[in-house]
Amino acid sequence: MRIIILSALVVLSSACATHQGSSSGTSVAKSPGGNGLAGENLLQPMPMPGGPWTSYSREQGGVSQQMWTASEGADVFRSSIYLGASETSVELAKATDDQAGAQKCESFGSSNASPRLENGYRTILWISSCQLSDGSERHLLNKVISGKEALYHFARSWTERPSPEQLKTWKNYMATVKLCDTAIEGEKACD
Repeated sequence: MRIIILSALVVLSSACATHQGSSSGTSVAKSPGGNGLAGENLLQPMPMPGGPWTSYSREQGGVSQQMWTASEGADVFRSSIYLGASETSVELAKATDDQAGAQKCESFGSSNASPRLENGYRTILWISSCQLSDGSERHLLNKVISGKEALYHFARSWTERPSPEQLKTWKNYMATVKLCDTAIEGEKACD
């Protein structure tokens, strides 16, 4: 649970680490230390919508994060991988994230969401909004995937309420961010 709360706080904060530059193609998840996850691959198509994006990354205590910023930091996309947290359900990840948001924000709201299967992995997608005590706002589109070896949390954040077109674009992008497993055949296998 500590890992999930860390995720929620990281998504709501603006901390970042080492500059990595922009990228294109498809990103594949790596565990801290550079070793690939045994057969489990995160497919995250690049480039992402909008931008241009500047990329940062950090690894700490079994958590690997990649953050992209655009529009002078007003637009943020974060990908967090929590190794060893695969037992955490996507429902618990959302509930914990919502609880952390409700505690940190002056006003907080979160959409109802139901888990679903993608490539045989449980996922959940939801929208949350936060107004801080200084009056600033954050609107987030979140996706969590529960893998065999890790929990994956993605969050697209805006400082202003996104338009319906922006939400549609990013929901479509989030639908392309998936896990697959090269160690098996069938619905979880990589194309």
